[in-house]
Amino acid sequence: MMPAPSNYDDQVGPAANSAPWSHRRLAAVQGRAPATMFTVIFTFQFLTLLLPRDGGSAAIIYAAPLITTLALVLTRQFQLRLSSLLALSALLLPSLLFVSFGQGGQLNLVLSLATYSSLYLLVLAPAATADERRLQVWERLVVLMAVAVVALGLAQLVARGFPLRLPYFDFSPDVFEGPYGAGGHRLVPLVVAPALFLQVLRVTTGAAGFARTLPVLLLLVFGTVAPGANAMILAIGTAVGAQVLTVMARRAAKTLDLGGYFLSKSGLTQAVVVGGLAIVLSAGVFAVTGTGSLPHVRKSISSLLGVNQTSGPRNAKVAATLDTLLELPAREPLQPAFGVGLGNYSSWSQLLLSGVYVDRFLSGRVGGLPVSYDDTAWDLILWHISPEAYDLYGRWYVESISTQPWSSWQSLYAETGLLGLILLIAAFAPLLKRLTVFPTDSARLLAAKYALGTYAWFAVVCGFIDNFFEYPWLLIPLILGLLVIPRPATSESAADPAPT
Repeated sequence: MMPAPSNYDDQVGPAANSAPWSHRRLAAVQGRAPATMFTVIFTFQFLTLLLPRDGGSAAIIYAAPLITTLALVLTRQFQLRLSSLLALSALLLPSLLFVSFGQGGQLNLVLSLATYSSLYLLVLAPAATADERRLQVWERLVVLMAVAVVALGLAQLVARGFPLRLPYFDFSPDVFEGPYGAGGHRLVPLVVAPALFLQVLRVTTGAAGFARTLPVLLLLVFGTVAPGANAMILAIGTAVGAQVLTVMARRAAKTLDLGGYFLSKSGLTQAVVVGGLAIVLSAGVFAVTGTGSLPHVRKSISSLLGVNQTSGPRNAKVAATLDTLLELPAREPLQPAFGVGLGNYSSWSQLLLSGVYVDRFLSGRVGGLPVSYDDTAWDLILWHISPEAYDLYGRWYVESISTQPWSSWQSLYAETGLLGLILLIAAFAPLLKRLTVFPTDSARLLAAKYALGTYAWFAVVCGFIDNFFEYPWLLIPLILGLLVIPRPATSESAADPAPT
């Protein structure tokens, strides 16, 4: 059934049931039209995340969050949240002032407003209804998107001889790229992660049966490991393990509260079986699909630890992080408080305007972009990906996300300062309150809340890996999911959260 607007209960609630059939039918039709519009808008937003990243489709991907926000407000599916709107406006103000006084690039700021487009969704107020049907729409779209991407990636592997040509070390990880083109293997886990978190927690909370969910789980595990993005595999694996332990701990606490034993025989058996199966499946899939990336992993670890490093910085990411914390404030005294302006240091928008990033990583896919950077950005960040650094230290110096000298948290701190970080957290934090667990929550709602909580933790970790906050594939499903978490059914339940 389609999700309903916030006034759905008033339209077709108990009072309406006493009305003549024709009146009840009219009320139901009136309630269904806005619900259908909600589904259409959400479906549009998720479909844009399946588009290729090249050419005109990239513009659609990055414009979609603004279009979605306007559509949801204009159709009265959601209201604006004034506090978040003010926080994001205040975050933007220093960058506007820098541009006005010639201290920042105008094009850099404009491009940042496009690359950070996912954050526009934060100006929406969470759902004001206790109805779970909007959440169910989000769940279906998240799973369908992940399944579609993994199915396409599997077809790409088969076209290269998989599974007849084993082990998988003779393939490049870029083979499993979904609809995203070269480098898409890093985006596939971002799309798969929320669906995997949701399915695991639906099983562990009892909202879905294990046998029925197993085929989808296997497909999602394969989609996590097969692309070969090692940092993402580690982050997702850690998140899944943490969420399973959380649910088990909550069950144990409830058992103790009822006078039972901390570890029942059946519970211990279930934990061993599920945990052992997950480990065996993950190890097996990695042995088949991930062994080709082991030399790459060894090079990254050696670089990070400084093993056999005789010249140059130990690791470009480490060097850039230290320079951001120590050298950047010495050059730009206002930076710790207000930043240097959006798009003027290490964000993806600055990389696109660097004149070296596109040639190094996006050759043949993006062209015609102007060059706009200052000496500080070049000396502390951009030089690491220059042809000079490549010639001096070789390909593996900045060839993986564990060595690339940027990340979202670094970029946001450098470009917006501590004030910007505080304002961003202030805009985001109210959504996390919707994840509070109440005794009245259904098993399905409980699974969704835990999944979104894990997803939020996963997003925070991704912010330390790459400039992933500028990638819509990470934040859009998360923010939309938090927006449709229903409010508690009664005021009594809101005042009495369940123990976690």
